[in-house]
Amino acid sequence: MKESIQTPALPDRPSWKLRRVAIFGWLIFCVIVSFYVIIFGDPASEIHDSALFWAFSTGAATVFSYAGFATLEDINLSKLITRKTS
Repeated sequence: MKESIQTPALPDRPSWKLRRVAIFGWLIFCVIVSFYVIIFGDPASEIHDSALFWAFSTGAATVFSYAGFATLEDINLSKLITRKTS
């Protein structure tokens, strides 16, 4: 007869659904700001350049942190599961 392996109970953590809503909401905001500045902004002004720089920078930082922290959480969860099953 096959033995069933039970998955250990994991600690309560914030839902990834809430994190995704925050991340995608921020990325949509960055895109809206970028399009607004590109379409209606004055290309000669430094505020125009600064707004585009920060919109793209925070968007890129958001994507990299989302992927990086997801990887770290996966590593921590796999260590936790390995410890509880051994």
